[in-house]
Amino acid sequence: MSISVVYERCVRQKSIASTCRLCVDVCDYNALEIDGAFIKTVLTNCTDCAACLSVCPTGATISGDDLSFGVEALFVVAVSRGEDYRFEVQKNTAFGWQEIVDETNMLLSFADLPQKILLSEVDNAGDTGDAPVDGSKRAFLKMFSKDGISEASKSLKTGKELTGELDFSKLKAHFLPKKRFEFLSLVGNAGFFADTEARASLSFATDKHIDETCDNCSLCYNLCPSGALETTAMKNAVLFSPHLCLRCKLCEDVCEKKAISSLQDFKIEDFAKKPKKVLIKFRSRICHSCGAVFNGDTDECPRCAKESEDAMELLGL
Repeated sequence: MSISVVYERCVRQKSIASTCRLCVDVCDYNALEIDGAFIKTVLTNCTDCAACLSVCPTGATISGDDLSFGVEALFVVAVSRGEDYRFEVQKNTAFGWQEIVDETNMLLSFADLPQKILLSEVDNAGDTGDAPVDGSKRAFLKMFSKDGISEASKSLKTGKELTGELDFSKLKAHFLPKKRFEFLSLVGNAGFFADTEARASLSFATDKHIDETCDNCSLCYNLCPSGALETTAMKNAVLFSPHLCLRCKLCEDVCEKKAISSLQDFKIEDFAKKPKKVLIKFRSRICHSCGAVFNGDTDECPRCAKESEDAMELLGL
């Protein structure tokens, strides 16, 4: 399993204001490092522990064999198998796999399902060979794999060079990670979760609140990677679909007013019902001068009002 980073999915490429560094912080082997707005891999340090795959909210870190990890992925495995599943992880890994397993089992209980995820620590998780592969040999093999060569090439490039290679159409497009797509496909029917009133604090999704300081600057819904936040045709409200929230917190990072925040509890049934909530409404008008939609009580948008003010001053009126 080789780890690589899809920059078009990484929230650090969507805004300089992003503070996300989950993959870097969770790696105990310095296999991931921050270089400006980019996350670079150091494959010679990677032990295939898969912690970075579990914590990346947008699925920007991927494995060469297309494996998914985290609560959503384990939930799908448990439900699909219909029986207990023994999840093997490497020994002596500091990452909190037990917390992932406990959260998965909590969701299984909300669905009134008997199967559980059982955590098992082994020397070489996922190793199908006859003999264990030591770290140095694994790193050597990775360096000469297709993915390894690609990642090594990325690590040598400057931020400017990497920016020039970004596919901006993909960067702007809404995207759901594979594990969220499969999770929602599985629980998409109303009534899947037997406990319709269940609420919990989740590691991979959150409900949102917007207070009255919001000035409708549009950054939160324009930059939301999954489309969980959006607006209306008249741009007179901010709408939110909780089941699409990835808990990347980009909306909170880019909000200068700090008007948007995460709520402590998530209503589990929202994954099945897929509601669209109105977080805040605005009074929108059409500018008499330019025809643009804006929020306010005047006849002109702020830009046209400023232009009119400047013109009057120039004319000495």
